[in-house]
Amino acid sequence: MNKAILIPANPFRKFLGGQDEGSIEAHETRIREEGSVFWRLVAPGNWVAAEFPHSEVQKGYLYDTSRRMVTHSCDISWIRPMSELSYEESRQHFLEDFDNREHFEKVSELFYILNITAIHPLTQALPLMKFNKYQNGEPVKLVRNYCIIQDLAYPRSTEQY
Repeated sequence: MNKAILIPANPFRKFLGGQDEGSIEAHETRIREEGSVFWRLVAPGNWVAAEFPHSEVQKGYLYDTSRRMVTHSCDISWIRPMSELSYEESRQHFLEDFDNREHFEKVSELFYILNITAIHPLTQALPLMKFNKYQNGEPVKLVRNYCIIQDLAYPRSTEQY
């Protein structure tokens, strides 16, 4: 069984980069404009290893916290520490705009980055309980930062952003 990542998308929470940082629609727009978009993940335990513990993950699911449903899947080309990115790359592929290079370098030590190349709406929105944790097969009850899950290849629409 393949691994996937489940990520909460919360357009109503104030993020460092503004509300767009949690918006699925805003990420879809950036993919149309630039070909991909970055999504930040807080490192587990507040420290970033040289490699994301699940770097083989290539598929994600987006949990819309306002609807309390998983509404989209996404294609991920890579996951790596934010510190490996250049300031220029961040300006092109992030939704948020960092104050300056120094600010970017300071916060980059705290995050991993997913490079999302496509977002697909699911044919049917699904509750968290339909997804199982990769580690033990138990249903997902809560996702705050991210959760590694079993990819059961839920149907998605043919529409792509």
